[in-house]
Amino acid sequence: MIISYLSNQKGLTLIELLMVLVLFSVVSAPIIFSQSQLARAELNEAIGILSNDLRWTRAKAIADNKTYRLRVYSVDDIYKTDEDYKADYIIYYLDQDNLMQVIREGSYPDSLLLYKNSSPVLVADPYYDRIRFTGYGTALSGTIGLGDGERIFQVTINQMGRINIEKSK
Repeated sequence: MIISYLSNQKGLTLIELLMVLVLFSVVSAPIIFSQSQLARAELNEAIGILSNDLRWTRAKAIADNKTYRLRVYSVDDIYKTDEDYKADYIIYYLDQDNLMQVIREGSYPDSLLLYKNSSPVLVADPYYDRIRFTGYGTALSGTIGLGDGERIFQVTINQMGRINIEKSK
């Protein structure tokens, strides 16, 4: 009886079509939500790592009584070519011959945008290197922002070397 009924049917009823659409939306909603959560977590992690590296740099500058600088590259494969799809940043000092001596490297997802200053302006140059910590713990003040187009987190360093993280937008 059921087999003969199904073989005579030419299409789907409106209820069957609605049930398929509801089922599809219920299954796909967590995927869309999790992608949004993943992007947010990726941004939070990148800001946390960058701010920790800045705090480490300040402490290292005081301990070594040297001036250390931070250079953040705006896109992947400028500092070094690799397959990780992450943009890089370096912490370095200039030796007696004015050559860069890299003491630490880091990276952030290439999907994030790099901003400078407190009025979010995208970095148009290949890199941004305004931030320096002296051996006294003071700094050349500056702001680095990372964002995903929707949210921007700014890491601000004041002249006293204090590091502040704030969310804009």
